[in-house]
Amino acid sequence: MGCSRHILSTTFTTVAGFSPLLLSGGPFWPPLAVVIAGGVGFSVILSLLFTPAAYALLYRKWRDHKKSETDLPLTHLPHQRLALNAGKP
Repeated sequence: MGCSRHILSTTFTTVAGFSPLLLSGGPFWPPLAVVIAGGVGFSVILSLLFTPAAYALLYRKWRDHKKSETDLPLTHLPHQRLALNAGKP
């Protein structure tokens, strides 16, 4: 999480930059500023919370899968089955 400071500071400056457009009147600029600031805010949530959580879940699943593969007896490995069945018709 060493780059979270840079991501958050960029987000805050972007949202602060769009705040004059949010406060100004008119039919075009305030909705545009809401969409851009909301998109930046959502991308921060996605990059700081969802991505590390998804990585942790996938890594845990991969680690458990690798661990279960090493617990199998040798007769369950494909090359061992071929060697055991080589003498049978």
